[in-house]
Amino acid sequence: AQNHDEFMVLNDARCPRLTALFEQGLRISSDELDAEQLDVIHTIEHACCWHAPLEWKLISYRDWFSCRRAAGKAVPAVLDQVSSRLDAATSRQMHQIFEGGASFTDDPEGTRNAALRLAIGRLCSLVVDTLGRPDGCLHLYSGHDWTLSPLLMCMVRPDDPMLGQWPPFCSNLAIELWSTRPADRKAAGGAGLSDPFCQGSEPSLADEGRHVRCVFNGQPVDMCCSPAGQQTCTLTEFKQMLSAFCVRDFAAECRAGDPTSSGKQQAKPSFNR
Repeated sequence: AQNHDEFMVLNDARCPRLTALFEQGLRISSDELDAEQLDVIHTIEHACCWHAPLEWKLISYRDWFSCRRAAGKAVPAVLDQVSSRLDAATSRQMHQIFEGGASFTDDPEGTRNAALRLAIGRLCSLVVDTLGRPDGCLHLYSGHDWTLSPLLMCMVRPDDPMLGQWPPFCSNLAIELWSTRPADRKAAGGAGLSDPFCQGSEPSLADEGRHVRCVFNGQPVDMCCSPAGQQTCTLTEFKQMLSAFCVRDFAAECRAGDPTSSGKQQAKPSFNR
């Protein structure tokens, strides 16, 4: 049985509001498949015998392909030919699902924020709380691709290339806390903050000299809170960036209003049909 307190992956076991938003995102994302997504599906189904329900075609085909390739099993040649296109097409649908199909609703920002809050907001709160109480320890959490993707969606701009592909197997996201505070340097044995990427923040914006950097699979993340060309933002700016998505009382947010109140908007007319 699914653990109702699980929050490292999307868990709607006791949240009808999240169920409604997820189902809305799944429905809209399949109704509004773009020309490239439809072509990828047609190419795969024309060349092999794979067939899945429309809502899950892209995700199913990508999963089947990835699992077979990872296990060293034979896959239809067409899948090797369209693998990168399939990956990108599936990622776009996944983002629509996690956003509740927001871009096709009457309230894109409200729907997106509500869907992401309920999907990943408890993890966002854990991240913010851990950074706010540094203990000198390395904190490790194990999740899934459907953990990393919505977390990145809360941190980067929608057009960031990092969102263009599904998170590879064994991906990792490191959220680093750096400090220029004398007390922190003393606690670290006197080691100063010498890395170039940690310099240049406005002192007036500093949160007591603490800064945050995120690294996804070895590549620094261009966070929404970071000035152009800079890999860090202050701890205060990082907290402000995630504040729209942090959830403190999951049960209360799930009870707030009608279960479908944040996902009840009618989809706009299709741009693709």
